[in-house]
Amino acid sequence: MGGKGSKVQEFSQEGLRRFEQNFQLVKSENDPRFDKIKIFQERSSGKYIGVLSKYSEDPAVIATLKEELGYRVNMTHSNIAKVVGYTTKDEENLCGRNQVLDVYFEWFDHDLELEILERKPKKVTL
Repeated sequence: MGGKGSKVQEFSQEGLRRFEQNFQLVKSENDPRFDKIKIFQERSSGKYIGVLSKYSEDPAVIATLKEELGYRVNMTHSNIAKVVGYTTKDEENLCGRNQVLDVYFEWFDHDLELEILERKPKKVTL
């Protein structure tokens, strides 16, 4: 999903349905890094996914954000959370019509340094 040359995919309706079946909402919070974010946890593995929503009345803004996701997916480093995918939709509200871009990415439930240490291969001594 995050290797060189790979592309962030827009989730199909089927992919979104599978996500909704396999993940449960754990919390919604105001994160100092991302603003409002929803945190989901996979029921089987315990893996976390963050969902960040961006709103715009201008379709060109959403198109630019989707283009930036293409660059973002090619950034492979242990300090960078992987983008898993995205969805787009139109939304009606009191102020008019907005386009919404939901970005799905790896979520670290604790600090990055601890997460990196946990990801390091463990040496087994006999």
